[in-house]
Amino acid sequence: MGGIRSFEESDIERVVALREQCFGSSSLHSAEDRAAYFRDIFFHSPWADPLCPSLVFEDRKGELTGFLGALVRPIVFQGQTLSMAVATQLMSAPDRPGMSGLKLMKAFLDGPQALSMADSTAPGARIIWQRLGGHVAELYSLNWLRPLRPHLHARGEFGAPGAAKLLSRALAPINALQDRLLAANPQSRFYQQPTTLNASELGTDGFVSVMSALQDKLALSPHYTSESASWLMPRLEPQDSGATLRAQQLTDPEGQAVGWYLYIANPGATGQVLQVGADGSNAEAVLQHLNHDAWQQGCLAVSGRVQPELLPLLAKAPGMLRDNGPCTAVHARDPELLNTVLRGEAWLTRLEGEWWLRF
Repeated sequence: MGGIRSFEESDIERVVALREQCFGSSSLHSAEDRAAYFRDIFFHSPWADPLCPSLVFEDRKGELTGFLGALVRPIVFQGQTLSMAVATQLMSAPDRPGMSGLKLMKAFLDGPQALSMADSTAPGARIIWQRLGGHVAELYSLNWLRPLRPHLHARGEFGAPGAAKLLSRALAPINALQDRLLAANPQSRFYQQPTTLNASELGTDGFVSVMSALQDKLALSPHYTSESASWLMPRLEPQDSGATLRAQQLTDPEGQAVGWYLYIANPGATGQVLQVGADGSNAEAVLQHLNHDAWQQGCLAVSGRVQPELLPLLAKAPGMLRDNGPCTAVHARDPELLNTVLRGEAWLTRLEGEWWLRF
């Protein structure tokens, strides 16, 4: 008969093959690695939920022509624990034009979850979300970029055609010197001043603790446990040679906790920020510490997705805000829950969506 059904482990090889047709490139080198990753994420993670499973679409001949992955995350909304389903890897066989993507998404949104979300929604998927009653969360769709070594970063950002590349390489030492002078000049917007904050590694227990504290401060926040945090943290480690995960907890000179951050440090390139947390009065110092740490790690810039509470600080810093990539789409049947997200009053960072997944 064909149609939609739950994703089963026996489907993994066919889904991996379908993904290669739809997307081609992958951060995982072999089909075996990709199959193992699908198994780990969708069957062995603490967020695999049989009540809201990943879905496949089969045609009348039994051929698998569509897939939509789902991870179900617990959230706390106004003191009540609910579920948020994160959609990822929506795909439909390119040689089988039809409505499988729309049907898969409708089946997903009709699930039991209170909130549905995807933070890497491409234009085609965005249309499907909106057609089915979803919304684009504009604030959570903005990205920011802060140059740390602006001259060297500009070389990589804009590149140089043909013979100009040789000139660009010849100028690299001069650009590096210019950036060092800017970093050492207190009058420069790119001055790298150490803060008075002290940093220590943010381990699993510390991460669960800072996440739990959000529940008393925000209308909507994620709920992490020791199990889910212990599963997540190793999977954030980058696969790129030379890149490292930096997870830091910050205290003031009196030893009081003031914030934390997690980012991927990538020397000679742009560091990718996963999450920043800070009390309001300490937010600027926490961001300054992050920038200085990334500069010490050799990053040319840092970039992340906007967290609404940090938007005023990000807007006045050197760099840019950009709305030029995949958007964050949300869906909820409860108008109050939906509007809480659309107003930017929820804690939805790159860790709570699909951005960190490395398919």
